[in-house]
Amino acid sequence: MTNLEKEKPVIKPILEDAKATRQKILAATANGTFNEEQITALANHQAQNMAKLIVERERVKTQIYQVLTPEQRAKLEQMKEHFEKRIKERVMQGF
Repeated sequence: MTNLEKEKPVIKPILEDAKATRQKILAATANGTFNEEQITALANHQAQNMAKLIVERERVKTQIYQVLTPEQRAKLEQMKEHFEKRIKERVMQGF
């Protein structure tokens, strides 16, 4: 069983809740309606979902990193640097 497969039971309910919360936000603002208290509560709940997902993503990344060989780790770092360089170039170009 892979690390990602082990985390699925944890991640799946969070994703489902995030999707349901998004639908609630859309419904709450349908037809031009706006209740700030309701939207704030939903936004705060969604923020908690996102925080949980970030924690789980970083947990999986760490677990994967632990099984990489030194050569694979070096390649990963090289890929990260290349990716960051491309992002900076795009930002400087204004997308």
